[in-house]
Order: sequence, then structure tokens, then C-alpha cells
Amino acid sequence: QTFFFFSSHSITCDFFQVYTGKLPWGSCDNWWNTATCVSPYARSDLECWEESFNTTANQSFCRVGNLSRVHVLNITDPVKEFWEKRALQISEGIDHPGTVRWDLALTLLVAWILCYFCIWKGVKWTGKVVYFTALFPYLLMFILFIRGVTLPGAMTGIRYYLIPDIDKLKDITVGGGSVAGVLVLCTCPGLPHRSGFLQQI
Repeated sequence: QTFFFFSSHSITCDFFQVYTGKLPWGSCDNWWNTATCVSPYARSDLECWEESFNTTANQSFCRVGNLSRVHVLNITDPVKEFWEKRALQISEGIDHPGTVRWDLALTLLVAWILCYFCIWKGVKWTGKVVYFTALFPYLLMFILFIRGVTLPGAMTGIRYYLIPDIDKLKDITVGGGSVAGVLVLCTCPGLPHRSGFLQQI
């Protein structure tokens, strides 16, 4: 249930961000962006080169803005920086908790109020609310799907989605994501007469 409220308030926060005129995670000219932030659309325009350190190791560097030599692995994405430095404002560690994020607290309050009004009249009213909450997301997904496939470059994204890149399996972050997915699946309840362990295997 906590995950549901976190998702609801995150979606509510993103909902308000979308209507600010310009998507804050779409560019690198915001107050939270670092000097190594480069939009994915501008990466093909970067001046990059390779340097050899010995006979077996080559490393790639790029010129980013005022920085003359940035390692390719240090170039960051505006979406990642928005999430880490604006939305979550991740601090240096647990001993630096930061301050209350009033925008996130307000959207969390809105999520709780929406949940309250969904169940305040009892089970019969909740059943009626479920008709809307179960069907409305499908309508929104259909509208967003139609909008998405009509955008320029949509076929490139569809090809990227449908044609697997086997080299990505070597990346440790992909493996970490799959482990996280398995751990979430392990917490899901199965049928009462089946072993949860065997069901996950």
C-alpha cells in the first residue's frame, strides 16, 4: 500500500510538472543540472576522441560545454539528473537528511485525500470507484499510445523496443534491475495451495 501511495504522489507531482510549459527533464539548462549533463538528442553533436593508455585499453573522452575533457561514462542524462537532483534531491549520505520537500509533501497529501474520498462511503461506493479507476488508465494509455506513434522518431523507438540489444546484458545495471524485479515478484502472494518458492522458479 505504501508503494501505491508513493506511485500516486509521484504521478501527481509529474502531472503538475508537465503543465509548466517546458518539461524540466527534457533539457540541461535547469538549476539542478551539472556541467556534464548532455541531452540524448545532442550527444551525436559532441566532439569525442579515444585515448590509448596501453596496448589493450582505450578510453573515450568528449568536449562538453566549457569542459574540454570529460570521460564518456561521466556524461549524465537530464532525466537522471532531474530524478536524483530535483525530484528526490539525494543528499551525500544518511547523516545529511536534508529538509522537508513541500512540493512532494503536498502531492502526497493529495494522494491520501484522493484515497480517502475513494473509500469514505464504504464498500458499495468503492466498487463503483473501481469501475473508473480500472478502466480510465486504459483509456489514457490508448490516447498516449496514439500520440506516441504519431511523434517524429517513433519508429526508431519502436525498433529499439522490439529488437533486443544482447550487449546490454553485460551491463551491471541491467542485471541489477532484473534482480530487483525478481525480489518484487518474490513478495507477491501466490495461490494458497502452491509453494511460493517453486512458483518463483
